[in-house]
Amino acid sequence: MTKRLLLQTVAVVTGLMVGAVSAFAQEPPVATKRQMLHKYVWSTLGVDGAIHATLTSGLDQWRESPPEWSIDLTGYAQRWASEYAESAIGDTAKYSVARVFHHDPSFTRCECSGLARRLRHALDSPFMARTRKSIT
Repeated sequence: MTKRLLLQTVAVVTGLMVGAVSAFAQEPPVATKRQMLHKYVWSTLGVDGAIHATLTSGLDQWRESPPEWSIDLTGYAQRWASEYAESAIGDTAKYSVARVFHHDPSFTRCECSGLARRLRHALDSPFMARTRKSIT
């Protein structure tokens, strides 16, 4: 059973390496500078950032992490501010680097069909950069 699983894994990895170029035949359009700014502001200062901080700080409150902060409203506020700042710093770094290199770090839904093609897309996409054809 384990030899079969190992052979299947090797076959999938080999197929991924051979077909990596064809996985992105249906690329969606790359965001413009204005769209990228909108995405950055929305993900950092908008509802997305606040919801992320709220859920993560609630989980940290439940786990009592970090233990130095109390388990009351003051501790929750410290956790929320920390999570919100961490998210904002991460988004700022991500979008700043993307701006310098003219990349679009946005999530794009795969238009592929079939398990093998979707798996190949999922494994390749974190290592692929989407850029505009004409950099202005």
